[in-house]
Amino acid sequence: MAKPTSSAGRKNARRSRTSGIERALAANPRITRSASLRSTLEVGKAIFEGVFGGSGKAMRVNGRKDVSFRKLARNSALPVSASSLWRSCAIYELSLRWPPMTKCQHLTLSHMRSVLGIAPRDQLRLLTRAEKGHWSVSRLVAHAESKRRSHGGRPRKLKVESYLDSVRVMLSELPEAVCDSEGIRALEEHELAAGLKATSALRERLPRLESALRRSRGRFARGR
Repeated sequence: MAKPTSSAGRKNARRSRTSGIERALAANPRITRSASLRSTLEVGKAIFEGVFGGSGKAMRVNGRKDVSFRKLARNSALPVSASSLWRSCAIYELSLRWPPMTKCQHLTLSHMRSVLGIAPRDQLRLLTRAEKGHWSVSRLVAHAESKRRSHGGRPRKLKVESYLDSVRVMLSELPEAVCDSEGIRALEEHELAAGLKATSALRERLPRLESALRRSRGRFARGR
């Protein structure tokens, strides 16, 4: 009769699995940086099996709070963010419940991401309808958001909201960067060229963004 594994033994086993995942991901940045469904599933499988022992229940119960996952997410050497790691794991777990994912003729990785966070049954129903009906990503997002609201969930932040948040953060830090004349003088030629290219792109695109925001805001002014 096999002896039960001690608490220390389980911790060592988890630590060993997590270290193995870290080594695998760090050694193959092509996988973690690729935006393909195949690479996402490869990363997700490594985390799902290594951190959660291949248990969908353990993943849903422990989630991002799992000790091994938090350790993995804190590893700055990995060429991927904690959010990306979690999405990869969630999409892989979804693929186990919905095997047609790997054979889809229409749905993309963006479609899969759009249903994360809603009830498992709703995920399968929406993905099946989306594949058969050739839904766009935006249409699937709208249906997924409707499911979230009907279950009292928090609506997902729109992509443009995230962009605007990034702009606000950048502007809050910009005065300090502009005053750092010594830092600017220390930049290499290729870094200066890249900086000029970025600021030129901002100068071209920000007026268009401002114009779109003003037009949209005008809808509310007309309704008063």
